Amino acid sequence: MVAPSYRLRILIVVALLIGLFSAWWHFPSATRLIADDSIASVFAEAETWEVLSLEPWKGDFHGHRVLDRTTIGDEDVKRSLVRAFNRSTRGWHNFHMMCFNPRHVLSATDSGGRRVDLLICFECLSYKALENGKAKLPGGQIRGTLAAEFNRIYGELGLKVASTD
Repeated sequence: MVAPSYRLRILIVVALLIGLFSAWWHFPSATRLIADDSIASVFAEAETWEVLSLEPWKGDFHGHRVLDRTTIGDEDVKRSLVRAFNRSTRGWHNFHMMCFNPRHVLSATDSGGRRVDLLICFECLSYKALENGKAKLPGGQIRGTLAAEFNRIYGELGLKVASTD
């Protein structure tokens, strides 16, 4: 028979592991973008944050039309956006379309004037990262299930979002 103190030690170790996993799962995603370091560093050190809503047809913002935009100063809103972006990049199911019709943009500019725009397309399940208007940063894949979360945050900011119809 196993001594109660051994069971208690096992229970404590398991509880600590669960706590550490929870902290790893939530804390980094709340403070730093899970993306290429060159992208994450600009957002982490940004002097200005901007959120844009795009219509995916011809326009003057990286080939798309700006539907709405706002500057973000509230740290809680920034954390919500980072958390939503990070959750969208986890658990990607290895399938995407080739359309790239972005409707959501996270944009940050650091003190040196370096600007990074993350154009997010929940239709083709990918994002593109542009530095100072040029696509020279790595993009990635996302999960489409978090489009509703982005739309909710955009709605709370008073931004219109283009329909996918």
